[in-house]
Amino acid sequence: TLAVDAVIVVRCASDNGSITTGETTSHSIIDSAGNTWTKIREQTIGGAFLDDCVICSLWVSKLTVAIPTSGTVQLVCLGGSKVISLVEFSVAAGDDVFILNHEGATGTGTTPSVSLIGLERGDYLFLGAIGIEGPNGDAFTQDTDFLNNASDGTTTGQVETNVAQRFGTRILPKNGFVNETYNPTLGTSRDWVAILVALQSGVGIDAAKRRGRVSWTELEVPTAPPRGQVS
Repeated sequence: TLAVDAVIVVRCASDNGSITTGETTSHSIIDSAGNTWTKIREQTIGGAFLDDCVICSLWVSKLTVAIPTSGTVQLVCLGGSKVISLVEFSVAAGDDVFILNHEGATGTGTTPSVSLIGLERGDYLFLGAIGIEGPNGDAFTQDTDFLNNASDGTTTGQVETNVAQRFGTRILPKNGFVNETYNPTLGTSRDWVAILVALQSGVGIDAAKRRGRVSWTELEVPTAPPRGQVS
């Protein structure tokens, strides 16, 4: 069961439902308990045809209704291949979650990279996500500053009919104005989408009250539902 006040990050990848490259609005998230999901960022690398490239998105919710093991968290989108995974974090009692900054990048090759510039002093939970047009199981070298997470994806048919996603986390105190980059390495040249997000936890909407209040703990999400469902 995912309990009330758990902070859940949903990471998604799918074949592109449009030929647009950049920020898009193709994905949406719903769950069986009726919680509200906030999109952190959705990024697409478009191709000449639909389902020719990949979309990646990150979502967050601090649950107001528990999701039992019989429940689902569902990715709704167009496109062929799709994948969804959940990561659970905990924050201090009474704290909210704030999206401080996010950025996306797209490209083709083995060296995806995305950066956040000019972050203010504070403690951050950084989330790095890579959406890949290709089968799950390609070699992948995580950015050395980020913790590795298991890959998810599809493996049926040709390369163009598969998508995969990789994900990394970093909890880091920052002093002064600094930059952060997420740059893992792919083992095979692929079309890719990269997203980097900075989150903080705290009370109220005043950024000064949030700085220094981060207390993140990454938890294992149960392998039984609700790990996710696509449609």
